[in-house]
Amino acid sequence: MSAALACAAGPFAAPAEGPVPFRRDRVPLDVGTMTGLSRELTLLVPALGTEEPADRRRIAQALALALALDPANREARELLATVGAGRELDPLDDSKAEDARAGLWKLLEWLGSTEAGQDGQALAACLLDVAAAVDPFHENARDHKQDGGAWNGWIPALASYQPKEVTPVEPLIPDTPKTTAPVFARTQATVTTPLWMLEKDALNGGDHYVMRPRVINMRAAISQRENGDDANGFRFILQNTQNHRAQDRTSDTVTKALKAMGDTFPTGGRANLDCSGDYLVDANRKSISAAAAVLMDAAVSGREPHATVMGVIGEDGSFKLPTRAWDRLRALSNGPGGRLVLPREAEPMMSAILVMEDPAFFMKYEVILAGSLKELVERSAKESQGTLADVSARFAEVRSKQGTMAVGQYAANRFVRQRLTDIAQAYPDHASARMLDLQGAGKRPTWLPRPYLASEIRRAMEPIGGMVTNQGFQNIDVDTIEKVLEASRPALESLERYVDMRDRDLTAHGKDVLTAVRNLIKARRTRDEDNGYQRFQTARDAVKGAYESFKRELDAVTAEEEALPGSENR
Repeated sequence: MSAALACAAGPFAAPAEGPVPFRRDRVPLDVGTMTGLSRELTLLVPALGTEEPADRRRIAQALALALALDPANREARELLATVGAGRELDPLDDSKAEDARAGLWKLLEWLGSTEAGQDGQALAACLLDVAAAVDPFHENARDHKQDGGAWNGWIPALASYQPKEVTPVEPLIPDTPKTTAPVFARTQATVTTPLWMLEKDALNGGDHYVMRPRVINMRAAISQRENGDDANGFRFILQNTQNHRAQDRTSDTVTKALKAMGDTFPTGGRANLDCSGDYLVDANRKSISAAAAVLMDAAVSGREPHATVMGVIGEDGSFKLPTRAWDRLRALSNGPGGRLVLPREAEPMMSAILVMEDPAFFMKYEVILAGSLKELVERSAKESQGTLADVSARFAEVRSKQGTMAVGQYAANRFVRQRLTDIAQAYPDHASARMLDLQGAGKRPTWLPRPYLASEIRRAMEPIGGMVTNQGFQNIDVDTIEKVLEASRPALESLERYVDMRDRDLTAHGKDVLTAVRNLIKARRTRDEDNGYQRFQTARDAVKGAYESFKRELDAVTAEEEALPGSENR
């Protein structure tokens, strides 16, 4: 967050994520008072002006303090963007400013006392620096000559706000050209992401597509120019894949987004990605882009990732959901756990996991939401910074004390709930804390949203899809049909308790397909009787037609943009 920005009156360097000199949960103020103080600081920012470097640094201090007290303060974030973009601030609201100034000084009396403790006093020192600037004629501001707060590392030094003086320099022409060997900050890194892969279909024979968490290993290297290879560009290359150049367009998109974020790349750099097996280009498309972006950033920034990620990166630095996002998320239930970074678009899916009675997912994974590529790479890092580092440590402590207690019971404990509430308030993108708090409060939703229900039903019906598309379906035996039925039937029936009345048409249509399969079993048993083969053919065609029609209906509900190759009828 500490990139230097252009302000109309001069340079503006935004505050970093930390280190914040006080812990929010140890400041002796209730949440309402801290939120009010945050709003007062935001309100008073126009009083600081933007003309002088010191004024702009005070703005950064005031807004950093406001966000440390209330990370959900949207107006403070908007003001940071306004000042950074060089736009004029709205005039100070004088009708509210006097009360806001008085509120600062009143709180300072308490926070500066020994009774307020170390964290309260650390907040007071920072608050006094800002208060003396927004109300310089107050009696307590007269003797305030220099900063007393611990701003180092959090707020850039004054020089970052001063215009740069450019001194003309005569160009130097070296006697002989010199080349510097490109250096990567990190040559190896690893992340996990859910991808389609082919596995043996134990029921129907042959191979079928399954979603699995896959470890992606990156090795950075410098490429020698090859035919059709741009040695000057930086891109990722898929290893152990028949067409390693099939993702060049995705790679170019990721590279442009990383450059816009500020990353710089060695000439001819390559991030060689090993997906622990063949990367199925036609099935996975560009769903590797979020993992690739984190690994490519690691190569040049040195930031070590330690997370599972899921998403697609846009050229503008956006971080969005991939196709079949719900299926990917559900596949992670069998994944490694740890930090999981998802697009903020995944918010509705979080409560849907609670509907599926899987609160343990949010204890297994520390789920963090992110809204951009920049937030993705920062929040995927092994070493978290600022507020995230603080809340992550507190969440780890909550997890460590669960023992053998069931997650739902543990989350309902009032002391655990209070800790979860505090984490969620300090860091609203901490989805695990928010969902476990919701579970503990007994407010778990009970109906699965229709698109996610359709995805679950589609997965329940996959054994039937494998059967009707198998080459041996023409002469299938009774045992195989019965095994397919017993694989799909319980899976479909288990979903009924999550179905809203308005969505029962989907489960009803699924039962129609199951009925067709039962009829096929009867017809197969009597195939060798008079007219038996004709009845078998009719029943077989009925199953195939019912399944294909239902699959199209489910795909329409889930609004999927891409089908798996060769799976249009599966």
